[in-house]
Amino acid sequence: MPWPILVNSAKNEVKGLYKKDFVVICGGANDIGKNNSAMALHQIMDFVATNIHTNIALITAPPRHDLMPSSCIKSAVTTFNRK
Repeated sequence: MPWPILVNSAKNEVKGLYKKDFVVICGGANDIGKNNSAMALHQIMDFVATNIHTNIALITAPPRHDLMPSSCIKSAVTTFNRK
């Protein structure tokens, strides 16, 4: 699961940033389909809350075009992006 490694690495990198700097977070739709969306959302919110010394922009997860419109994964991505 790449989230803890990514978050820990990002925390170290962001420590040296200032209010004039920007961090852009772009999540992937593949992890949302593996029932990790609740954990991912929690970790993103924690990351944002602990890094108020810089600007953070969160880009929505891209839609999955490789799945049927009725796919539960597609609806999970939409729900994740709304949150």
